[in-house]
Amino acid sequence: MEKHLEIERSIITTYRKRVWHNFVDAIKTYKLLKENDKVLVNIDGTVESILIALCFKELCRHSIFYFEVYYKLTDNKYSSILDLLEIDYKSEASSYDVITSNETYDDVIETTMNNIINVGEFKTIIPFENNIIRPLYLIQAKDIKAFANFTEFEYKEKKIIYPDMKKLISDLEEVIPTVKKNIFNATDNVNFTMILGYIKDSKVHSYLEKY
Repeated sequence: MEKHLEIERSIITTYRKRVWHNFVDAIKTYKLLKENDKVLVNIDGTVESILIALCFKELCRHSIFYFEVYYKLTDNKYSSILDLLEIDYKSEASSYDVITSNETYDDVIETTMNNIINVGEFKTIIPFENNIIRPLYLIQAKDIKAFANFTEFEYKEKKIIYPDMKKLISDLEEVIPTVKKNIFNATDNVNFTMILGYIKDSKVHSYLEKY
């Protein structure tokens, strides 16, 4: 089997549960795409961006509605990888409705924890913000690294924005194995009746408003 076909096939076989299912779940759950959307995938040479490109290539084969995908290479030194994968890329951006970003499940968790502990604010990364979509939102960094090892693509450790949070979460996992899942779920299970206040449309609201 040709190399590019072997890599493409691995997404829906070896990494079907850890990568493909989570990619599709993010698209569906957070409504990252709609019919006739034009999607711009920025490929910067990272495994994350290459994986997004491959997943969208696969999604085009199976989607129940029509959309278009444009692949933009931001650094020509990675052109040989895209040639290998038979991804038709451009150097200039086409018109688009949404653009992809590379944040992962781990980025969401670490950002949430940093905002709670260092900022004193409950805030996270949103899967769809303005015209930016984050299709890796449900995919863990360890699974992206495993994919990189399988494909023999160079895996570059992302610049750790919150190294203290990464270590804290890692330490907590030794005591509470489900800590990542719990933190992530907390962002989707905010009980407004049991918080002191919140901000909506730049206006501060207090629990005292109901008394």
